[in-house]
Amino acid sequence: MTQGQAAAKRDFVNDRLSNFLLWKAPALVMIATGLLEMGMTARGLVWAASLTTLAGGCIANALRCGRVHCYITGPFFLLMAFASLLHGFRVVSSGPSGWLWIGGGTVLGALTLSYISEWIWGRYVEREA
Repeated sequence: MTQGQAAAKRDFVNDRLSNFLLWKAPALVMIATGLLEMGMTARGLVWAASLTTLAGGCIANALRCGRVHCYITGPFFLLMAFASLLHGFRVVSSGPSGWLWIGGGTVLGALTLSYISEWIWGRYVEREA
């Protein structure tokens, strides 16, 4: 078994339950609460919790299998969680379209960071045996 095959076997992305719980469910929660009428603080807390779950999944996956983009997207999701808290608690105003900016920035940033990093450095970090 090659190093890449071993890493892919440990990759949470390839496990349906882990993939759903760590990435799809939090993203669905963000979409749902983005469409619902709710207070700024409540949305800020829900989005921060969802983004922290995404970040935790990425960081755990980076450590578990060496997935390249997870080393980058994990901290990025934590920054977006912080932005959600700042906007939700009205510490910093992102304007009337603040949630759209945060949500759109999260999607665009995650996709860009994921594809570009793996295009440049490959899917998994090469680890010494």
